[in-house]
Amino acid sequence: IKTDHSLTIMFYYFVISVLIVGILSISEWHAMDHTTWLILILISLTASVYQFSLTGALSYAPARMISPLLYLSLVFSGFLDWMIWNHIPSFSSLIGILLVTASAISTVLLGRKQF
Repeated sequence: IKTDHSLTIMFYYFVISVLIVGILSISEWHAMDHTTWLILILISLTASVYQFSLTGALSYAPARMISPLLYLSLVFSGFLDWMIWNHIPSFSSLIGILLVTASAISTVLLGRKQF
């Protein structure tokens, strides 16, 4: 039974994350320039949209359908690495991309029958 709202889940996730990361980074903290703050804010906004979408998706579909799709973020990260920094994926990376994509597709197709 899903009783907690997506925003409640996100609130606790981010509070716990900030506390843990804050404690672990105290000894390494140094002042950041405006560009770094802007990048961190953009990363935070992107992560918030991602987390909100994920928790929202879990209210519409079972976790067994959603969780395999999370691995596609690795595929998109590799694609962005290639497009932005011109880093060509290795052969083993390409095999991994194919396996992850094939697994996600098969999970969706097979899970649709059970859903």
